[in-house]
Amino acid sequence: MKDDSIKIHYVISAFNKGIYNRCIKPNMLYKNSVYPIINTPILNSMTKKYNEGIKRIKNLHDNDIIVFIHEDAIIKSLTFEQDLKDAFNADEKIGVVGVFGASEYEGTGWWLSNPHTHCGKIIQGYTSGNNQHFKIMERNSAKLKSDMVVVDGCMIAVKGKLSKIQKWDESISGFHFYDNKYCLDTLMNTDYKVAVADALIAHLSDGGLSKSWHDSAKSMKEYINKIGYSLPLTVKQINNKKEILNGLIS
Repeated sequence: MKDDSIKIHYVISAFNKGIYNRCIKPNMLYKNSVYPIINTPILNSMTKKYNEGIKRIKNLHDNDIIVFIHEDAIIKSLTFEQDLKDAFNADEKIGVVGVFGASEYEGTGWWLSNPHTHCGKIIQGYTSGNNQHFKIMERNSAKLKSDMVVVDGCMIAVKGKLSKIQKWDESISGFHFYDNKYCLDTLMNTDYKVAVADALIAHLSDGGLSKSWHDSAKSMKEYINKIGYSLPLTVKQINNKKEILNGLIS
């Protein structure tokens, strides 16, 4: 499909108006399909907000791209949209594209897994005392790497066709592990791949490991064990189990 027929839609998780106006909004000024989803008592989780964003997109085509992005992200690549188009066009089986991820998953934050399994590049913000700092994180970066198990949720681009069949799991409440669950659901339930592309963004905050984060991490590990996988989880392990299940069914 020609690039000019692929439309890119932006679904933004918005909470803090000041951060939204300072970070992601300036990147959206000349975009035609932008959907900021504000926190409400009903839209009180990332999964609900992102599913609501999908509902609001009109005339979503199979080869369109939905960029799910945080309000505190800043797009740095001048060729960001073309980078995403190139990634999806390179392999029709790529359904999810991020900027940083891991090819092994330990059931917690991807950054806590073996650093040798990390891939991508990002400018990550963090606080030290009362000061804001930034660092460039880069590991095994490549134009495209499509054997990721999970990618970081600060920016997840999803192929339109996949977004129609694989929704965000609203049983994941709050604001943690929604990204990991979506990637795993994609790999386990569809034939699509998860990839990292060379599309640079800056992410203002690295968040914090709150009690809710630890509770969610525990639940994620329990879920993975319950459905019969062992950690660390890899694409190969997922595909092997799918082949076994398909063999039993057929």
